[in-house]
Amino acid sequence: MIIPDELIAQVRRTEELTRIATEEQAPAVAEQLSLMRKMLNLADSMGEIASAAITNPTRAINVPPEVYAQRLEACTGCEFHSPDGNLGLGECTHPSCGCTKIKLAFAALQCPLDPPRWGIYVA
Repeated sequence: MIIPDELIAQVRRTEELTRIATEEQAPAVAEQLSLMRKMLNLADSMGEIASAAITNPTRAINVPPEVYAQRLEACTGCEFHSPDGNLGLGECTHPSCGCTKIKLAFAALQCPLDPPRWGIYVA
């Protein structure tokens, strides 16, 4: 997925502000950076879902309930999982993620950790 240059530049500016922020300013700058990273990660995930649907239109978009349950179990047992994050939907606090339980339902997506805790689902 192509991310607009302006958005990437904004993230870089915010990352630089985080490095030079005073102790008082740091939490607000970190929160802004977190939100921008989540937006970039969301855009990337949406692109992966769309690409999978276009390249293989007969493939299921969502995972079966048992696969969703396995993914949820893997996430809730992870050190990066915060059950109260993202308005109570749960949140992966890893910088390359930020996902909620919603992301677990999509077959074309996988955990961004290395190695992933759950992979792309192919029936």
